[in-house]
Amino acid sequence: MRYVFVDGNFYKIEVKDEKKDTKATAKGTWNYTSENPQDKSGKIDIKEDKGKYSGTITSAGGKDVELKDIVLKENSLTFSFEGTGGKQEVTVKIDSDSFDGTVKGSQGSFSIKAKRDPKSK
Repeated sequence: MRYVFVDGNFYKIEVKDEKKDTKATAKGTWNYTSENPQDKSGKIDIKEDKGKYSGTITSAGGKDVELKDIVLKENSLTFSFEGTGGKQEVTVKIDSDSFDGTVKGSQGSFSIKAKRDPKSK
């Protein structure tokens, strides 16, 4: 609430919070953990060039696999990659420097969580 005087008259003005930019950014290095028994942790590197995304996922075993079909809409990120059990589809919600979601593939559906490395922004 703000108060102002105009020409000697007192007015109360209700101030609404300005809407913050809610669009997330996907770029950076994300250190993830997953419930998948064959791939419990690793990193995801996402790059952006003129609105186009590219990247890799690296499991704890050290093998880099290219990410495909990377799409960021608002704070929803989707991508796929070829894993040991075939195509894996990932859907996550980004909240600042973390994300939470699912990985779906032939082995079932598993949760995935990640934190962005602050040096990679």
